[in-house]
Amino acid sequence: MVYEIYGPPDSGKSSYILSTLDKDKITLYINSDFQITTELMHENMYILNSNNVDLMKESVIQLIHLVDVVVIDSLPTVTNESNNTERVITDIQKIISVCNRNKTDLYIINQLRYNQGKEDNTYYLNRLKLYYNKRIKVG
Repeated sequence: MVYEIYGPPDSGKSSYILSTLDKDKITLYINSDFQITTELMHENMYILNSNNVDLMKESVIQLIHLVDVVVIDSLPTVTNESNNTERVITDIQKIISVCNRNKTDLYIINQLRYNQGKEDNTYYLNRLKLYYNKRIKVG
């Protein structure tokens, strides 16, 4: 399943996911915003500190048979060398596909955006045709 964890900036989305992950499951935690709290990590967790989508995709493809859960924290900080948004979207779609095919849960942490003071869509997922099975609002 693909989960979108979303909320306003600094609302505790990363802390929420880290506190709810099953410690018995092996997790690939992709730390793209470099703000992970180390005290919430567990020993069954691989950490990838990178915001480069090419490295993320390759890591997921290589480790997918070893992990039960993949977390991307946080989608708005994901980029690539050419800063090509379409290619970033395509690579995130490939990550979603690989996780779905292998029945690996994928959590994508996202930020809530505001438009003229009103709550708006989140960055990327719906607007860019990246779909989730369940949305969880934090904050």
